[in-house]
Amino acid sequence: MSGVPASGTALVKSVKRGGRCLIQIDELGRVIGNINGKNAGGFQREIVDNMMMLYSSASTLFREKEYAAGREDQEKNAIIKPCLCIHAMTVPERFYDNLTTDDVIDGFLSR
Repeated sequence: MSGVPASGTALVKSVKRGGRCLIQIDELGRVIGNINGKNAGGFQREIVDNMMMLYSSASTLFREKEYAAGREDQEKNAIIKPCLCIHAMTVPERFYDNLTTDDVIDGFLSR
């Protein structure tokens, strides 16, 4: 079990520990607001990207981002059939106020 990830990299690290991860979030609407907010950093926005990629890789292999410096152990660090489960609570008003049209269009909401 893991807490709310502070970045996309932290999310992947949590899943990588055992190939699966349960995250419990109180006030998901507030968390989404922080991720989608105008002052959100790239490391925060990356959380949604990684959630979506982990979901899409659930029956296959998840590979982390490639970096220019290169890491020879990239294949070794791949996660086979990752499983990310989020148990979250929030009030409807806060949740819907913080969702964006992009969250619906790009498939984040449905995942």
